[in-house]
Amino acid sequence: MSKFDLMLGWFQKNLDIVFFLYGMAFVIMGIVILGQLRKESRFKIINIVWALAAFGLSHGINELLDMWAIIKGRSPVFDIVRWLVLVISFVFIFEFGKNFYFQTRNKNNSNSKSKRIFSSVWVCPVLLAIVSVIAFSSSDFWKIGGIWARYLLGFPGAILAAIGFLSYYSEELKIPVGLKKYFKLAGLVFLVYGVLGGLVVPKAGFFPANWLNNDSFLALVHVPVQVFRCLCAIIISWAVVMGLKIFNWETAVELRNFLEQRGKITEGIQEGIMLIDKKFNIVWANKTLIERHGEILGQKCYLVTHKRDTPCEAPHDICPLYEAAENKKAVSVVHTHYDQNNNPRSFEVSAYPLLDDKGQVNEFVHISRDVTERQQKEEELKKAYIELERLQVELLESAKLAAVGILASGVAHEIRNPLAIILQAVNFLEDKLKPCPQNISDILMLMKNNVERSNTIINGIFDFSRKTDVAKQNEKIESIIDSSLDLVEYKFKLGNIEISKQIQPDLPFVLVNRQKIEQVLVNVLLNAFEAMPGGGRIFIRVYLKELNEIKDSVGRRRKDQFALGDQALILEIEDTGMGISKGDVEKLFTPFFTTKGPNKGVGLGLSVARNIMLNHKGSIEITSQEGVFTKVILTFKVQEKG
Repeated sequence: MSKFDLMLGWFQKNLDIVFFLYGMAFVIMGIVILGQLRKESRFKIINIVWALAAFGLSHGINELLDMWAIIKGRSPVFDIVRWLVLVISFVFIFEFGKNFYFQTRNKNNSNSKSKRIFSSVWVCPVLLAIVSVIAFSSSDFWKIGGIWARYLLGFPGAILAAIGFLSYYSEELKIPVGLKKYFKLAGLVFLVYGVLGGLVVPKAGFFPANWLNNDSFLALVHVPVQVFRCLCAIIISWAVVMGLKIFNWETAVELRNFLEQRGKITEGIQEGIMLIDKKFNIVWANKTLIERHGEILGQKCYLVTHKRDTPCEAPHDICPLYEAAENKKAVSVVHTHYDQNNNPRSFEVSAYPLLDDKGQVNEFVHISRDVTERQQKEEELKKAYIELERLQVELLESAKLAAVGILASGVAHEIRNPLAIILQAVNFLEDKLKPCPQNISDILMLMKNNVERSNTIINGIFDFSRKTDVAKQNEKIESIIDSSLDLVEYKFKLGNIEISKQIQPDLPFVLVNRQKIEQVLVNVLLNAFEAMPGGGRIFIRVYLKELNEIKDSVGRRRKDQFALGDQALILEIEDTGMGISKGDVEKLFTPFFTTKGPNKGVGLGLSVARNIMLNHKGSIEITSQEGVFTKVILTFKVQEKG
């Protein structure tokens, strides 16, 4: 089978996807157009573009209904609804195309009788009435009515819209040169769409539907006509959305004229306002800004506001002018500005791009509002909230530790001894019953396994509840990693687990208890092993990093352990396993919480690991993407190289 046949088969089997893209393209176009509508504009299209928006929304909904019919099936009521939506959409495109066409005609022909007749408001209702009569006179009204709606409304409406766009492109001199191409593109594609959507119809027993229809088109082109309609819809929607940026350009020009001609109005405004060209030169500023910075006309904006010789750069100072120029829309950021006495203040800065007649950004309106006091209060509230949250977490953890400690003491005296007696009894029975029947042997083994599991749980509770310091000494993390891998090497070979190590050379020492850190690493490695039952790969990375983020959250870097700018040793263990959901990641350090299912884990391993890391003035953090990976990040304080 050829690639073409495969492609054809794919389209035939996935028409629901084609209809979805087809419908969403027009729906998005309609929504964007409605967002662009203005009460007043020098562009004549503003008075009729609502009809194009209505067509986009209604026809997009019709295509989504077609998608629904493919997925869920049809019904008589559903067919009526689809037919009504289809006809309504063609009414809107006919109305738009008719008005757009005559709006762009030469004024010398404005009084022609034919124009007056065809542009009359009753033309569309009459055509709709004809379509309805034809439809309801047929037993298959939704199909026959849809065909005649395409012939009498959809086809002429699309063709008239195409001529309107092409005429607007060539005659409307006020449109920026850079935006005219979108009107031309929309006109050309509307011509194609008029033929594909208005003349290529479902097959019927009358001319021309019996000659030019969906089936004959498929036989000729070997691709469903809906695919080409979908492409046309996407291109039309994009071209119309881009072309209607004329209203943004118009707004920018009006704003610029206002700032230039009405400068006195801004004298009493507390916000600083200035006009900046694309080379960052200040070409105009209001009174507030001049009082703040002195005489600044002709100077670079970054020199005036930031006291620097180059434009602002990410990540610390994102230049709003760069962002506004790239996206051609308003951008707001918070910056630290300096007045003429070099006093720092926080400002909320907004940059509005002004487009020239070619649709290119030429100048910017820069508005700055002093938010120093507000930001200080917000920061104080944020710090207070974070501290409260941290104290709440610590209080909860302390309560859990206390409860577990009491439980552990009782368990040690009340359960461990009976468990030892049970284990001795099982061993005695195994010895006395040799040779032992298989069923009795299985029962004894089950008893022994459960006794050992109970002891494991008790030991985990003890480890979790202990808060005592352990002896520490300077160790090389590479050596601890190697010894930990030795402990799981055999298990990993059986499980087809590959290890990849990337360790930065000449790393400093870490002050740790070797056995405790090995316990943490083995726990993490075994968790990774269990997440990859079919085999996989574990990546181990070790490197030095200057900390630029401190989070007051359980298991993460805390302010009482690290400070911004600290040098830390980072150990990452990443697996290619099944991953963990976002909701479960937040619970992983909660005692007795486990994702391993019943009888596969106690839920204390990571809690113990966290306590060990906290006891070492370090941290453990977990990130994961479900179905992709899980990464455990260990952060250690470093010692001087020795």
